[in-house]
Amino acid sequence: NVCRTALTTKLRAEVADQMTEIVTDALLTIRKDDQPIDLHMVEIIHMLHKMDLDTRLVKGLVLDHGARHPAMPKELKDVYILILNVSLEYEKSEVS
Repeated sequence: NVCRTALTTKLRAEVADQMTEIVTDALLTIRKDDQPIDLHMVEIIHMLHKMDLDTRLVKGLVLDHGARHPAMPKELKDVYILILNVSLEYEKSEVS
C-alpha cells in the first residue's frame, strides 16, 4: 500500500505500521463521496512529552491549551465548551 511504503522510508517499521492505520483511518473519516479529500480537516499536533508509539487518532477536538490563571480549576465535569475561530482580545482601531 502506498501509505505504508511512504512511511517505512521515514519511520521505524513498528511506528510506520501504526501510523499507516492512523493515516488511513483519518483520511477515510473526512472523505466525502465524489469530492476530493480536504486535508485542511486534519491537523497534526506534536506532543513532545509522549513516545512515538503513543501516537493515536483523535476523532474530534483536542484542547491542549492549559490554564490561563493560577486560580483556574485543574478539572471540571459536565461543562459546555465554546469553540471560536475569532479573536476575543480587544483591538484598538485606527482612526484616519
